[in-house]
Amino acid sequence: MTKTTKHSWTDMQEKFLDLNKTGKFVVKACPGSGKTAAVTERVYRFIKNWNNKKSGIAVLSFTNIAADEIKENLEKKDRNLEINYTHFIGTLDSFFNKYLFLPYGHLVMNCEKRPILVGDPISHWSSGDYIENYFDRVEFLIDGEVNYKKKDLNYDTVKQMKYRLTREGFATQNDANYHAMRVLEQYPHIAKALSIRFPHMIIDEAQDTSDIQMRIIDLLVENGLNNLILVGDPEQSIYEWKGGKPELFNEKYEKWKDNSIIFDYNFRSSQKICDFFSRLSSIESIYSKCPHDTDIPPKIIPYKNNYKHVIDEFEEECIKNGIRLDEKNVSILFRGNKEVNKYKKSLKIKDVQYLFEFYSDSKSRTVNILEGLYHWNNKNHLEGFQIMEKEYLKLKYNNNKITNLDIFEEIKIQGFQNHRLNVYNFINVFPPIENNQTINSWINEVNYRFKDYFRLSEVKHGKMYKTDYYTKEVTFDLLFNEDSKNNLNYNIGTVHSVKGGSFDATLLLLKEETEHNEKYSEIIPNNLNLDKNQELRVIYVALSRAKKLLYLVVPKKDYGMWKSIFYDK
Repeated sequence: MTKTTKHSWTDMQEKFLDLNKTGKFVVKACPGSGKTAAVTERVYRFIKNWNNKKSGIAVLSFTNIAADEIKENLEKKDRNLEINYTHFIGTLDSFFNKYLFLPYGHLVMNCEKRPILVGDPISHWSSGDYIENYFDRVEFLIDGEVNYKKKDLNYDTVKQMKYRLTREGFATQNDANYHAMRVLEQYPHIAKALSIRFPHMIIDEAQDTSDIQMRIIDLLVENGLNNLILVGDPEQSIYEWKGGKPELFNEKYEKWKDNSIIFDYNFRSSQKICDFFSRLSSIESIYSKCPHDTDIPPKIIPYKNNYKHVIDEFEEECIKNGIRLDEKNVSILFRGNKEVNKYKKSLKIKDVQYLFEFYSDSKSRTVNILEGLYHWNNKNHLEGFQIMEKEYLKLKYNNNKITNLDIFEEIKIQGFQNHRLNVYNFINVFPPIENNQTINSWINEVNYRFKDYFRLSEVKHGKMYKTDYYTKEVTFDLLFNEDSKNNLNYNIGTVHSVKGGSFDATLLLLKEETEHNEKYSEIIPNNLNLDKNQELRVIYVALSRAKKLLYLVVPKKDYGMWKSIFYDK
């Protein structure tokens, strides 16, 4: 256990802040360890002592939020600090774009002009050709192969389309990183020049780098980059779906272990909360330096069917412990947006159990139709039409999985005008709605109209559900008007939405299954290694947001499993 210094930095942080410590090393930082503050301080000291007008430090991060936080902290620390053109503070992507892809990408893309970045987050990508519309959904792998996960299009056709548009100079951000890597592989003198221009590099949130991004860093090291610091926590890597590979961070830690550092002090959470979530961590012990340490033990709470009463209990516990119920102090977290939206709507409706029945999968077709018509009725014609278009085809072909390709094929068969007319006719079957009209009264009228529609039209498989399923006071506005006020007086969102955040009190609610329809009871007990289990890392991130009060809410049937993980060791 280390001791703090008079500057409030821990011994390990002081070691990191010593500018005489150079070379290549890793900083593995536990949750709440103040790594961003430490990175900011090292950058500040570095720039203050830098006098070379031809080179500088590159401080890179995975997200704009993290990069902007470092910039803002530097400005708060010293408004007179001059961060001139010799230095670079920004994201990995923006660095690769500025110094590699945009000036040199054409050399490896076989295009005759400066390449153009398209697709999210740069711009919306669209094309008059159906196959070309998939350009921004197809990416290059590190070995040069084209990665296309969907199976509704011919792979060779998609591959040729990707190559053709690449030769025309188009690239997504993922493509840009791939082309930047190829530039360094084929033109090592560019890598050497960049290593001279930026002889010092710090990469924050390095656990989220992709294999291509890490390969670019390796190529810079191979060509002269001698001072490289990777800062992060592989146990908080929750962006595998964006290409993040925490194992690459761990490999660097093992390779440079003798020169590396571990931040094992937590400045956010009480010791009891640290002890709770550190059951999952590979760090031997996480020590709390929380200035408001409390003795409130974290709780694992089982629920069955309806979890609203557990959340009510959590609110009461917050009030009891002097924690104000607002967005800065309290968070209720779910695993996905679907549950977030469901809970937000439940706050506006008294009978929550009815609402959960209403949104069950067996009734999703009815819910989609209600939402589509609500948007159509409120002049959101594009959104309403797109929803109703799919519902029309689901009913016509008795198929609950209608893709964009299915719509494209239907248009080819029917013709554009006829297809639009068919969807309009389907929309017009339904009676007009009033925003404050109850679902019950509206469905009664729909069922009456549908008798003739299903008898006379080519759509043979439709039906609405009985009004018994819907609570009497549920209106269209209650369900679908996102602007209408509810009783929400704290932060509610997904785990991803609060990464990096802190709250006095946090409640994490888990369902029986993950977002990917895997049962926790099948993927957790036999794999408690955070390095190899992203689902467990998401839970770890959520639990480590709490400062004083922590609730883990789980299905009753899984309570024994979660209890054994956190209590029985």
